[in-house]
Order: sequence, then structure tokens, then C-alpha cells
Amino acid sequence: MQEKLQAVEKERARMSAELGEQVNTLRASSDAVRREAQGLSTALRTPQVRGSWGEASLKRIVEISGLTQRCDFDTQHTYVLRRRRG
Repeated sequence: MQEKLQAVEKERARMSAELGEQVNTLRASSDAVRREAQGLSTALRTPQVRGSWGEASLKRIVEISGLTQRCDFDTQHTYVLRRRRG
């Protein structure tokens, strides 16, 4: 009986340690996701980034629905005006 109790206790200790490792891994992953979400949230507050992200998302949605660029749709061209030095 004593041997069985020791075996069960060893198994419980092993499983407890394994669970602790999994919790730590989950905590680290959660922290990484939170940092990435914070960065994305900060970036999307900028109008240029928000517009680019929206355009890229829309393009992916249209392509997923089976449409092909330059055949079924065209993307809007963007031009940047530069000031002349003078």
C-alpha cells in the first residue's frame, strides 16, 4: 500500500509540475498577444495606417470571395505630392 501511495504521489507531483509549465507558457503567450494587440491598436490610430490596413483587408476579402485583381477589380492608385525645392 505504501508503494502505491508513493507512486501516486510521484505521478501527482509530475503532473503538477507539467501543469505549472503549461500555465507559464500560456501566460507568456498571453503577454505576447497583449503586446501585439497594443501595438496594432496604437498603429491604427494613425489615419494613414488605418487606411492602408482597411484597403489591405478589403483586398483580401475580395480575393477570398473569388475575384481576381486586374480582372474583376482594380486597386485605387495613391499619389504622393512632393514640394519643389527652390
